[in-house]
Amino acid sequence: MKISAVCQVVDVSMEIHVKLEMAKLNIKKVACIGAGLIGHSWAAFFAWKGFRVVLQDIDEATLDYALKRIRKNLDFLAEKGFLKGEKAEEILQRIKVTTDLDEAAEKADYIQELSLIHI
Repeated sequence: MKISAVCQVVDVSMEIHVKLEMAKLNIKKVACIGAGLIGHSWAAFFAWKGFRVVLQDIDEATLDYALKRIRKNLDFLAEKGFLKGEKAEEILQRIKVTTDLDEAAEKADYIQELSLIHI
């Protein structure tokens, strides 16, 4: 089996699981706290699956970099045929960024926390 076929199977399985679980909880808006490597990846994933996302970080430069990485990754997925007709711009429009934690959490149905904790 080719890697692309395996990726498609994993994607379909993950998509079904995420949509079923989040539909049970009536989740429409997701807040991702922390825009580093893992945080921006989750934000892109949720937006790809149709959820409105607020990506929050304390650093504006980190948010700018996160959006650039998300765009680059979505362009790569589109090039490889994994977006199934969805354009990267449509997915990016579902992602809002902010440095304000209260704004990110306001009216969020689900919060994914991915920030560093300094002790």
